[in-house]
Amino acid sequence: SIKMYQLEEFNPGFVALAMMTNCPVVPVCILGAEENYINLGTIDWFEKSLGAKIPIPLNLLPLPAKWKIKFLPPVSFHKYNKKDIKNEKFVREVADNIKFRIQSNIQVELVKKGIFKF
Repeated sequence: SIKMYQLEEFNPGFVALAMMTNCPVVPVCILGAEENYINLGTIDWFEKSLGAKIPIPLNLLPLPAKWKIKFLPPVSFHKYNKKDIKNEKFVREVADNIKFRIQSNIQVELVKKGIFKF
């Protein structure tokens, strides 16, 4: 599928929570999950009520696939203060930056795996 290994929009709440608790965020890339099921498409009848599209799988049982889990360097928030938490634009930018780091690492791993070639 075209959307295979393409991350959805991140809710920036995890950044605000990490800033409030002074905890680092450890971005993680997980490869292999997309290869377990082959989707024919999605049903979006319930998208408004459920908030998600329902996939239509080609196979009912998962196909065997190797999974790779890659932990990226942690993102620390110790240098930020309560004022930064209230800045929605800043929090959104940080979440987008973390998403970009994960997505770019996924792309690199897929090129190594031979799934995508640039």
